Amino acid sequence: MIKSVILDFDGVILDSNSVKEKAFSNLYSAYGKTISKKVAEYHKKNLGISRYMKIKYFHEKFLKKKITKNQINILADKFSDLVFEKIIKVKFIKGANEFIVENYKNYDLHISSATPQNELINICKKRKINHFFKTINGSPITKRQHIKYIKKKYNLRLNEIIYIGDSYNDFKAAKDSNINFINIGSVKKYKYKKIFFAKNLIKLNNKISKII
Repeated sequence: MIKSVILDFDGVILDSNSVKEKAFSNLYSAYGKTISKKVAEYHKKNLGISRYMKIKYFHEKFLKKKITKNQINILADKFSDLVFEKIIKVKFIKGANEFIVENYKNYDLHISSATPQNELINICKKRKINHFFKTINGSPITKRQHIKYIKKKYNLRLNEIIYIGDSYNDFKAAKDSNINFINIGSVKKYKYKKIFFAKNLIKLNNKISKII
């Protein structure tokens, strides 16, 4: 029986993936349209990876430049400035708010995101959803580490946890941790004995209740 539900944030709770795609494009617009487009496309194909890792990748692979940790932090802060106010205003993913409100007493709900921890907590407070979650977990800790932490802290068995995500990195974290995974969205290309599919969080209760 499922006891804990771990939810990704961008694209599962909030409809914010496009906001971050545009922000990355703007962040690298000074390097020209080609680079800006490559950056946006890479982000879109690699959801669930921290902005720090992406910025390092963009500089080394696309710009062919070395970048220091301090420079990465400066660009990451600029990225935060570009997205924060927009993200606290975006819509919920269809069914997400209802799912959270209806189920926070039925399951222990957790957030697992690549968004920096403090920023993620601040967004949740601004959206007035922080009190629904037992834990709110962001970067630099990885999603697999989030799962390990939640399992240990709440003394859970693997079959008592389910991860709900919309990206390959969400899927990989769940698969590598050997827990159940629900893929939100229309893509059904992942193969895993503990995977389930749903377009959104509407009527997800029945699907979760049937998972043994």
